Amino acid sequence: MVFCDQIIDMSGGRTLGKAMRDMAADYLFYYCAFSIPMLMSTCLSAFVRNDGSPTLSFAGMCVGAGANIFLDWLFIFPLDMGVIGAAIASGLGQVFSVAVLLSHFVRRQGSLRFRRFHLSGALAMKICKRGVPEAVSQLTTPVTALCYNLMLARLVGDIGVSTFSVLSFIYSLANAILSGVAQGLQPLWGNCYGEQDTDGMNEYFRWGIRINATLSVAIYGLLLFFTEPVIRIFNQDLELVQNASAALPLFSLSFIPMALNLIYTAFLYSTKRTLQADAISFSRGIVLKAAAIFCLPALLGGDTIWLAPLAAELLTLLLALVLSKTAKPVKSIDK
Repeated sequence: MVFCDQIIDMSGGRTLGKAMRDMAADYLFYYCAFSIPMLMSTCLSAFVRNDGSPTLSFAGMCVGAGANIFLDWLFIFPLDMGVIGAAIASGLGQVFSVAVLLSHFVRRQGSLRFRRFHLSGALAMKICKRGVPEAVSQLTTPVTALCYNLMLARLVGDIGVSTFSVLSFIYSLANAILSGVAQGLQPLWGNCYGEQDTDGMNEYFRWGIRINATLSVAIYGLLLFFTEPVIRIFNQDLELVQNASAALPLFSLSFIPMALNLIYTAFLYSTKRTLQADAISFSRGIVLKAAAIFCLPALLGGDTIWLAPLAAELLTLLLALVLSKTAKPVKSIDK
């Protein structure tokens, strides 16, 4: 919150118009005010899901999303609060989500309890090590946004940045659906791993690939046939709708290999093959994504910038296929 202006400038804000830069700074300031409930929502959702209450975890996410949508409408239109209202709506949505998730522990529905504990450096390191793949996966969105903002501000200007902002909403929705499948499989893989049930792990893996492949193709088909109506949900500006409608069919092609990469990553880190999961996450989330966004326009022209995520995801998928074949099979569990 203290350095929001500087963060916006580092993210490409220096090349934007003053009005857009000020709006971005305002949004970031109020959005960051809700950092704690946002982090708690993500954390508690995983605990509740793994503690035998996946339905409540789902309900918590739905309540948060529903509250966000309603408050967006309330703050932006009737109360005319603009982007500040949008930021506050997002934060309050997470507060409602946390309230729902905390009910699991208040009612003592599972095995987990809030109790006194002793700090363990070894345990903290183990948790951090296992969490690297998911942490890097979460970095994909801001890294992609940063790279696109820098390139589009230079190549196209404000309209390019605005176009990507619309596409990023669609990406977030697709990513949420496809990541949900991978996250839903995580406790199932973990249970099979604990029982050393290799056949069960492989069966869940095959189903994960099938489900995410089907969902990603269906999402792409819907976006391809209803491109303009989907864009108009997020913005009505004619120039922006035209630009985004041309970019979306290219940009959303990346959803198909991305769906498979999410399954590979979750499968590998759920079965303690963390190094392989790290390699996939770093490749798709940071290294290849940034390289593609900066290099493709320079090599093949500015219009190819929307194909950069596809190139990065395809290269990552090849890496995932290689790593999944060469990774040592799970034989035992280190206590």
